[in-house]
Amino acid sequence: MKSLIKALIMLLLTAKLNAQNYEPVLVDSNISFFSNQNNKISGTKIDSFYQINNVNIFEFNKTWNTEDRWCIKPNGPSWLGYKMTSVNNQFLFFNQNNDTIYYHPSSNLGTTWRFYTFEDSSYILAKISSKIVETFLNTSDSIIEYSFTTYDKNNNIVTSELDNQTLKISKNYGSITILEYLTFPVTIIKSSLIGTSKNNLGKTYLTLKQTFDFEIGDEFHYEKFSYTISPDDNKTNSIHKILDKKYSKNSDSVYYQIKRATYFYYAYKADKNHLLIDTLDVNYLINEKQYLPEEPILNYASNESTGREIVKNSLKNRRFFIVGSERIHYLNNDCWTQSHMDPGYRITYGEGLGFFSYDTYQFPGNLNENMVYYKKGLETWGVPFNNLGIENIEKPLISVFPNPIARNEPLIINLRNEDSQIEIINILGEIVLTPKVSTNSNQIDISMLQLGVYFVKCSYFNNHFIQKIVVY
Repeated sequence: MKSLIKALIMLLLTAKLNAQNYEPVLVDSNISFFSNQNNKISGTKIDSFYQINNVNIFEFNKTWNTEDRWCIKPNGPSWLGYKMTSVNNQFLFFNQNNDTIYYHPSSNLGTTWRFYTFEDSSYILAKISSKIVETFLNTSDSIIEYSFTTYDKNNNIVTSELDNQTLKISKNYGSITILEYLTFPVTIIKSSLIGTSKNNLGKTYLTLKQTFDFEIGDEFHYEKFSYTISPDDNKTNSIHKILDKKYSKNSDSVYYQIKRATYFYYAYKADKNHLLIDTLDVNYLINEKQYLPEEPILNYASNESTGREIVKNSLKNRRFFIVGSERIHYLNNDCWTQSHMDPGYRITYGEGLGFFSYDTYQFPGNLNENMVYYKKGLETWGVPFNNLGIENIEKPLISVFPNPIARNEPLIINLRNEDSQIEIINILGEIVLTPKVSTNSNQIDISMLQLGVYFVKCSYFNNHFIQKIVVY
């Protein structure tokens, strides 16, 4: 088994080549995405760079090592291995046994070199078999193609999984096809480029700014189930409508004001069914570090972590990503472990949609919330709620203002129906006021209320509407 030091010495003895393009992995800030023969999407980027004796060493992004669910190593190697090195314009990859895979970025047809040497001295010879201009990801570039021949230790050609296999590298965008070197040559898995952040070609990573990119008037409908085998089990139908949008001064976060109408259906207490209308002020940080598939998102302060994956199938050409189950860190070693035996949770986010779905399965029940409809400009998807129209947001049973309200101001309530009953309830669920309101008398004295949050409940037959107010 060849060590890194031995491999570097061999390269240092090699004649120097003129600088070439055709790098197998771009060493700038580029992020590339590949899909293998099993349709699994993997990403790669250079996390760090340093030099040892004029040898350039590029470390790849770290990933989960999930072989042992009770001791998950968050800093495992990427599918291309831990690192790539370059010296004398040649590139080296290293598999899980630290064996070396050589790249010779020459563009000269017929160039050959030893791509990989086995422990028994048999080897794989690579050859630049063609050089053409090819179109990929809606762009064109010069492409060199490598073919392979396998020899035994006596230099006789032998059959191999690499027979008839080729790899392609572009002049300016890195590998078009590449092998998964971490497990090479035990498994021969070829992946194809599907996107690169360089010039934003193909399927690129879904950023937080793209995820939480709403416009005023956008509308989202959600259905949520809470099932825990208790009297408070309920289902909610909810509509969110974007009222306002602002960016921070340094554009690192975006602010939205959202009007929300939520109808609560209780499984065992139908008399508790009610409509709640409120306004949300939401901030999203949109310049956070972007994570790749299987790259852990670590939070050592809270001893928690999540993983992330990209969803290949898209909805109306919108991209999605999933954040998976949390892990809990054992403080006495470098292991992480799943926090529970069941599948845990999966949160899906969509491009321009924000939160799309949440699924969790934990004893003794589960909680699921899914977007069932959206409207963005002229684009729509799904089926909107028939029993909870947008008019409930724009023309609710009552309107309450001002909100927030000073304690010395009168609270003004306008009713859509004169027969409605009004109750003001504190956060403990206690009724503190039952004012009589009509079109002729719609101002309420709230000077006796303590500062804090209250709910104005309007009841009309079996319909209940609740508006949250803040008294200051």
